Amino acid sequence: MDLRVLKFEQYMIRQAFKQGMIGDFIKYRYVITPHILKLNKSLEKPVNNHDLSIHVLTCHNDLLMCLWSLASMYQAFTQIGKLYIHDDGSLTNKDKKIFNKFFPGGKIIPIELVRNKFLYKLDKYPEIKKFYIKHVDEYVFLKKLIDAHIVSDKKFQINLDCDLIWFKEPQKIQGELNSDKPQSLMMYGESGGCYVYFEEGERLEHDLSKYNAGIEFYARENFSLSRLNEYLAKLDITKKESVYFIEQAGHAYCLDNLEKLDEKRYMLKGRVDGEVIMKHYPGPRRHQLYVEGLKVISQNILK
Repeated sequence: MDLRVLKFEQYMIRQAFKQGMIGDFIKYRYVITPHILKLNKSLEKPVNNHDLSIHVLTCHNDLLMCLWSLASMYQAFTQIGKLYIHDDGSLTNKDKKIFNKFFPGGKIIPIELVRNKFLYKLDKYPEIKKFYIKHVDEYVFLKKLIDAHIVSDKKFQINLDCDLIWFKEPQKIQGELNSDKPQSLMMYGESGGCYVYFEEGERLEHDLSKYNAGIEFYARENFSLSRLNEYLAKLDITKKESVYFIEQAGHAYCLDNLEKLDEKRYMLKGRVDGEVIMKHYPGPRRHQLYVEGLKVISQNILK
């Protein structure tokens, strides 16, 4: 375990202790979480919507969390598309075998495959292609912004973070699959805004800065490569915020017909109740994924 991972584990333990959750945290983080590896069954469902692709960007350190997140997704979704697991470059051969065991219908996408087989799709947008080639190894979230769109030709795409836990069927998202004029959907509610900065002192407008990248649903026709070209051309990458939020802000900037998912049902903060469909557990609240999220879903997945 490297030092950064160890420090984050210590951070989660401290947070769980402060919030009176330490007993449940130890149980679900260190006992229940790895138990998923002992299962001898697939965790996926058969594809029943061939117009849909589902994408998740993950890494070696998030392997177990990603397994649980995807398992909960398959339990909640009734419209199942092709799964693409995008490797940030750190997945080991053992990691890939584990993903293939539990999600045999999925496809693992290494960066080399994108470079060698799919990058030609950006030939009409040379500035995007140039930016991608120059920065993709350095800016990991650039993979989530661009790779899903060029790897899949499906009519609809869902990009997911791997720190989500699903509790109920996402009827709002799945309803858009049958719409003549589908909306693009993202989570919303970043309290202070997550800004990127542009040249000449501009920054992302406040409303767009409050969208969250935990879920990004869109019809292919609603992803504007022209807007993406404009966005990357003026992005001030000397600002660390512009690098860290490059993908989240990029989707908010580039998606046409963008609407907010209900903050009380697709949740960033707050207690999970019977109305919550999904909760996102980013770093500061990651300990809650185990003491809250897994506490609700683990029994059904492990049975």
